[in-house]
Amino acid sequence: MGKVDPMVERMREWVNSNFKSATEAAGKLGMTYSNLSQYLGGKRHPGYEVLKRFREAGCNINWLLTGDTTPIDD
Repeated sequence: MGKVDPMVERMREWVNSNFKSATEAAGKLGMTYSNLSQYLGGKRHPGYEVLKRFREAGCNINWLLTGDTTPIDD
């Protein structure tokens, strides 16, 4: 089995730290659970619109993409 993309790991970490469930996170992010699970499973990589939704929900996009700084935007 291949190595998990670090961005996918950070995305999972953020979702698990900020929501009771992936279903709740999907609702907050304005997408279906099925779509979110594809990102969390590394089957899809987020584009601009998805990253924008994460940002609007409070995720630090710089951290999400690079691992620098902290998961939560100030």
